[in-house]
This record gives sequence, C-alpha cells and structure tokens, in this order.
Amino acid sequence: MGSSGREQRFSYLSFLECSRCQEKYDAHVPQSVCACGSPLLARYDLPGIAQNVDRQVFRDREPTLWRYHELLPVQSPEMVVSLGEGMTPLLRLPRMGAAMGLRNLLMKDEGLLPTGTFKARGAAVGVSRANELGIPAIAMPTNGNAGAAWAIYAARAGMQATIVMPVDAPEITRAECAISGARLYLVDGLIPAFRSSGWFRCLPDGERAGQQGLGWWKGRYSLVTRLERFGLAGWMFA
Repeated sequence: MGSSGREQRFSYLSFLECSRCQEKYDAHVPQSVCACGSPLLARYDLPGIAQNVDRQVFRDREPTLWRYHELLPVQSPEMVVSLGEGMTPLLRLPRMGAAMGLRNLLMKDEGLLPTGTFKARGAAVGVSRANELGIPAIAMPTNGNAGAAWAIYAARAGMQATIVMPVDAPEITRAECAISGARLYLVDGLIPAFRSSGWFRCLPDGERAGQQGLGWWKGRYSLVTRLERFGLAGWMFA
C-alpha cells in the first residue's frame, strides 16, 4: 500500500482471454495463441485501477508509452525494454479536412517512433513481457514493419529473433532485421502458411494479442489524454 492507502501495482494484468471462444489463460506463464488458433487478449483489473490510480498521474508522468504501465502487461519496471518510444505529434490538416468535410482533422505522425512505425509500441511491450517471462527467442511471420520492429527490440533485450518475410517485402524492413542480428528468411508464401518450431511465436498483428502488447491501443490512450480538453475524437483511422 502507498502512503495514500491505495494499492500500488506496476501492472493490473489479470488474465488472457481468447478473442474468439473466450477461453481464459494464465497471464503469468508463456502463452501464444488459444488452442483454437485465435489471438489471446490481455484483460486487466479495471475496477482495481479505478480504485487505486488517480487519472492525473498519467498526465504528470514522462510522455512515453510507459506512462500507461498499469494498462500494460509488464510486471516490473526493471524489465522494461525501451528505445525511447515517446509521444508523437498531432498535426492539424485544415485543407484536407475542408476537402473531406471535417472541421477538425488531425494526423498522428507515428513515423517518429523507433523503427519508424507504430509497430514499435507493440514490439516494446511484447519483447519486454517475453523477456520478463524468460523467453529466450521469438519468431514472427510478417509483411515487413512488425518484423523489423520486433527484431530491433529483441536485439535490445539480448534475445534471438527469427523473422520470416515474403520475398517482395520492402528492402528497408529487411535491412532493419539484418542489422539487428535477426535470422531473416525470405519465403514465397503468405503469413498463414508460417509455422514456428522451437521458438515463441509472436503474431504479426501483435498489438492486438495478449502477451504481444496492445501498442495500437496505447496510441489511443495517448490520444484520449491529449484531446480530453477538446472532447474525444469522433473517428480514428489507421
């Protein structure tokens, strides 16, 4: 308990739940996908957060992804693997907004994140949690950006990464994998055909999977925090 009498926890991760069949899984042992093959979603103790965490603390912390650590799966601050993934700018687009009939069109420029895409958010959280669970190596099928991000963050954590990409994947994402020391395989095929063996498999849409992070949703949390005084966004497009 803290001095205020509130329970102090770094993460309020509760369990993992299948996105299709709702089967529940232990969040504190390595998991990948449900037995039915569907992604696992991280579920958090939201009533506990509401009771013990003052929303003002999110504004007072450093402007990084990790200001929302209660809503991330990593249990200990010492296990955070970071490359400085901070907030990204919201840019007003008045002319485009006028052309589309939108009064207040904003663009969130995620290109300033490490590895150049929003995939860095999911990779930071997913690699941190995998490392915390003692997983020494990861494998990922990807069309490009996600694999590059996970390879870079795995290198940061000292983990081995195996990345499988289509032969026509962008050259820049292949280069990112190569410089990170990942094992990169180019294949003539699609993501669903990939089967890993002996590695922890990370889903290509890792931001929506339980142990893999929820980076996309953390981008939305930052939007809520920053747009609160204007009213919440009516529509968000990715």
